Amino acid sequence: MRRLDLHALHVAPAPRVAVLVCLALALPACGRGTARRPGGARADAAVARRGGDGQPASRPAPPARQAHVWVVGDRLQVGYDTEATLRAETAPGTPPLRFRWEQASGPDVRASMRADGGTLKFRTRPLHDLVRPRKRFGLLPIAAHEIGAYAFRLYADGPGLRSVVPVEVRSAESDGEWPRAVPGRDRYLTCGGGEGPWRWTITRRAKGSKEASLREAGTCTPRFRPDVHGVYEITEQASRRSISLDVGPWFGASDCGRAECHPREHERWLQTKHGSIARRGLEGEIRGYSFACLRCHAVGAFEQNILGKGFDEAMMRSRFVFPEKLEPGNWARVPPAVRSTLGVGCDNCHAPGFYWTGWGVAACARCHDAPPKYVRLVEWRRSRTAADEPLPPSAKTTDGSCARCHTAQGFVEWTRREPPPRRNWKTPHPVPPGTPEAFGRSLRDLEPQTPHACLACHAPHPAKPTHASLREPPPGTPYAWLGAGQLCATCHRQPAGARDDDAPHGSVEGDLLGGEVAVRAGVTATRPSHAKVPGGCVGCHMARPRTWRRGDAPLARGGHTFKAVVDGEACRACHEKGAPRSLAYATELPALRTAIEGVVRARTGAVTFDVRGGRMVLVGANGAVRPIGDQALRRAVYAYLVLRADRSSGVHNPALARRLMTQPLGALQ
Repeated sequence: MRRLDLHALHVAPAPRVAVLVCLALALPACGRGTARRPGGARADAAVARRGGDGQPASRPAPPARQAHVWVVGDRLQVGYDTEATLRAETAPGTPPLRFRWEQASGPDVRASMRADGGTLKFRTRPLHDLVRPRKRFGLLPIAAHEIGAYAFRLYADGPGLRSVVPVEVRSAESDGEWPRAVPGRDRYLTCGGGEGPWRWTITRRAKGSKEASLREAGTCTPRFRPDVHGVYEITEQASRRSISLDVGPWFGASDCGRAECHPREHERWLQTKHGSIARRGLEGEIRGYSFACLRCHAVGAFEQNILGKGFDEAMMRSRFVFPEKLEPGNWARVPPAVRSTLGVGCDNCHAPGFYWTGWGVAACARCHDAPPKYVRLVEWRRSRTAADEPLPPSAKTTDGSCARCHTAQGFVEWTRREPPPRRNWKTPHPVPPGTPEAFGRSLRDLEPQTPHACLACHAPHPAKPTHASLREPPPGTPYAWLGAGQLCATCHRQPAGARDDDAPHGSVEGDLLGGEVAVRAGVTATRPSHAKVPGGCVGCHMARPRTWRRGDAPLARGGHTFKAVVDGEACRACHEKGAPRSLAYATELPALRTAIEGVVRARTGAVTFDVRGGRMVLVGANGAVRPIGDQALRRAVYAYLVLRADRSSGVHNPALARRLMTQPLGALQ
């Protein structure tokens, strides 16, 4: 296994050495307070000036110089529940130093820290303490906050010398749930839970593989480290289940964007924040941007592994130096090979080695599940749409008309306004986008089905730049005046083409807000006062306090929880004394149902009404059902069912809710 040779870096000028060593050591703050290793630069030693008589001079002692100290030992991919050892080393000729270690951040391991001079030993936290368990056999995705990153400071003091060396140790690297891997990088597997024993073995190796390893093979979550490119298979012998992994390099965006590959997606990606983040950072457009940001803003960065052919290798070959001053013109000076690996590129989402498409949250969580800086995924997991596991097979996930709102794959296929990228370059897309046949093809090709996660609403390379890369609603979606909320109304409304006897289906809030339910209920409707809320649904359901800043705690309501903020700033713009929490008609619904049932018995002889197979029907005393033939009665039943389904208790459109409560029943009486 080839690793970065730190000694080989000494041929570079001193500033270059500091940057490259910092990359290799994966230090959290590159170049700031980090002592360089010797070699080419003379070792500094602080010697107190003495007078001619050999006694110290009376003038004040000069300030302490920086001691040449560095740290060696276990830093990258050390594993969970593993003892790690760090050891301080000094330049030749350096006087004896006093060392002190402290933990600066990360999961608390102070109880296990044992320091002996310049040597520190500690035990990393167990995997089950940090990583969210998965219930499905396969690959174990690891989010940014689950990697077990431990930051330490080493304080070194001596005669006239002082140094503070930051060191970071990581249990693992973040990974999406992709069936891909990079040589030299651990992939964690999971049995999906249950009782052992487990016996994992490598049952297939890539050609030329000699050093591929499988550690903790007797546990539910072993880690596999490939050594060369190719296909591997790992089998859990007790259950006879296998996992296949394609192992390859990081390619970089320019390679993916070639004319014969994905030029359209590449050009669109360049217009997104993901595509421009590194350029904007290097040119000083992002405050606080630093070399450490490239851990997420480059492919194959900070891995101490040049077999991956990502940023690490490109930087080494081109001898790229992160600029000390971030200013316009820096991007043009970046070597092309390095530039191709910068930005949140194709491989960050589509995996290294070979093109892969996933729809779950794991690929985004590699960087964006990192509280307190990034809290959107924490908030999303508090929402009703959140699910880390694939959806079980059902009509909602396999039928095209249902899956378009109940799965991420179906929704994206529905919103397409053009053919998707060709899955086989020899075979064009066989059916027009946005048709049920296209849904069915997508669902067959892209199993297992996943719930609405990041990719359902956000397009990594949209056809045109939009706020937050939001997808465009399907053609024909009403309520354009909702702004960004129009995308919510795509599914939170009644299906097009509903018949008179169809019951309200799923979410009614979009049509209640927009007034469409008034037509079938036979009542008058006008645009609600809540149409003035900027962003429509987003303005209330995703609102954040004006004082909220990045780094603050995740929200319990609003943000990506999608739970409406009652009495928030958006409400107080109109409701100076506080917004009503509901119209309190939930207590009136039983009386409304009783009144409608009285009319049912008087007019039809049936006992009550119900919904069977999605249709509104009358139910007799013997349980027999029949359609509702009376239009006025259908409208009253429909109005009642809409009010019962509305989870806002009428707040979306108070005026229309009141009319639904009274007008259809009044027409019956």
